Amino acid sequence: MEIIMRNLCFLLTLVATLLLPGRLIAAALPQDEKLITGQLDNGLRYMIYPHAQPKDQVNLWLQIHTGSLQEEDNERGVAHFVEHMMFNGTKTWPGNKVIETFESMGLRFGRDVNAYTSYDETVYQVSLPTTQKQNLQQVMAIFSEWSNAATFEKLEVDAERGVITEEWRAHQDAKWRTSQARRPFLLANTRNLDREPIGLMDTVATVTPAQLRQFYQRWYQPNNMTFIVVGDIDSKEALALIKDNLSKLPANKAAENRVWPTKAENHLRFNIINDKENRVNGIALYYRLPMVQVNDEQSFIEQAEWSMLVQLFNQRLQERIQSGELKTISGGTARSVKIAPDYQSLFFRVNARGDN
Repeated sequence: MEIIMRNLCFLLTLVATLLLPGRLIAAALPQDEKLITGQLDNGLRYMIYPHAQPKDQVNLWLQIHTGSLQEEDNERGVAHFVEHMMFNGTKTWPGNKVIETFESMGLRFGRDVNAYTSYDETVYQVSLPTTQKQNLQQVMAIFSEWSNAATFEKLEVDAERGVITEEWRAHQDAKWRTSQARRPFLLANTRNLDREPIGLMDTVATVTPAQLRQFYQRWYQPNNMTFIVVGDIDSKEALALIKDNLSKLPANKAAENRVWPTKAENHLRFNIINDKENRVNGIALYYRLPMVQVNDEQSFIEQAEWSMLVQLFNQRLQERIQSGELKTISGGTARSVKIAPDYQSLFFRVNARGDN
């Protein structure tokens, strides 16, 4: 107990010495002259940023501004399920043809093609060479069908249930159990607590193609999307690709994303988490802070100060461990994590050495 208290005192002291106030300047942030932004007539927003490195390579993102937070109680896991189904059939590319088409271009899932669902967004990403114009055009056509023409065939939906269940099962380890034990502690008074993106396996097992389609049609609408192009590509060419492939999407309106404000907590809470398979003992401090909306110089500097704090903590901790000054500590880390649309957690952790 004495060693644990020494480690806790060290952690508190180190964090306190790094929490230094800074001067904030209120002024609008200038926009990079190379960045092109706009909106199509159907409501879809776009961003184009020409970048010469890596040469002859472009990254494309389709961002749906909706994630698991917008799910109803009987839809927990549907946003993530819909994301999976984009790779399991569209009007032009039925079944596994989307994946086969990417593979025929030499693109690999995970390396060049990927997608994820979070609490407040669903994002699809493809990276490919700009020298292969025909492939680039075909990828844009796939993005168009992801936006409006997914099919949700029953055979494909039923097959994907097992894929998602296995994805969930693969994470059932000590690290996952510790994370689950922390959730009620860290996410108290937030909707995030009951809307983990992977969802409920009961929902995954029983959701119907019609329910998936309803969620898709409710949120996958142009006014709820942003298309992003970054890479070694001419901005006029990129804009032409966007207009040719995405301007014809019907201008239907998505449902309005609801907001659930987080109830602030101004008191100290503690929790002890035990797991017989967890071989690392540690102490962590979490500070819940309002999310900084970076829209001017003042907020930019404030966010930069938090980033510097995290880097300084990590650097100073490693220096003192390597010097042998902290004999009871084997490692640690600091980072900032978004825990709700309006709140973030500043996280500091130190790990005890051996059985300390």
